[in-house]
Amino acid sequence: RKKRPPRLCEGAWLKVNKGWLTGRGTPSKVQMVRDWGADVVLSLVNAARVSRQLKNPIFEEAEKAGAVKEYRQFSVDPISGGEPTAKQCKQLANMVAYAQDKIMKGNRVAVHYRQGQPRTGVAIYLLLRMGGGLPPAVPSRMKKMCREMHDDMIDQEKRQDMFRTAEEICGDSRFQWALNAERNIYSRCHHPAAPARLP
Repeated sequence: RKKRPPRLCEGAWLKVNKGWLTGRGTPSKVQMVRDWGADVVLSLVNAARVSRQLKNPIFEEAEKAGAVKEYRQFSVDPISGGEPTAKQCKQLANMVAYAQDKIMKGNRVAVHYRQGQPRTGVAIYLLLRMGGGLPPAVPSRMKKMCREMHDDMIDQEKRQDMFRTAEEICGDSRFQWALNAERNIYSRCHHPAAPARLP
């Protein structure tokens, strides 16, 4: 059985299903990543920049040094006002399904955020909702998780817009369909069908 994650200087690890979740800012050195006590670090990057894969030397070095088991990037289009697109629903479903799979195995998953980008806040909101959190409780849990991320959404109106967008995506049939499709992929990978018996 895995131990509880370490106490963080700012923010906290939240218990979600069988694992743990937190949001963390950009570290300045590998030791900071090690101090998080994360098994997996996930970053959301601008899909428009995927052609020139964004490098993060600190996370890559941390992975090589064994400070984290895995570092992975997910491409997600920037999220602004208006109705979410089918592409955004699919991109977020890909990330959420992957993170959920890691969490359900008891891992400690840290979602890396930078400069208060709404897409990271939306992704964390969705992970907490998929973990059984009810809408009224999710914002306060996010604030407990990382006050810095919460305060990056400077005004209350901006935060409320992000929560509203996240809740819309959570209930969007395109997101739900894509999420179920991704979950089925992981389920087949981890529980392959038994070979057919010869007559």
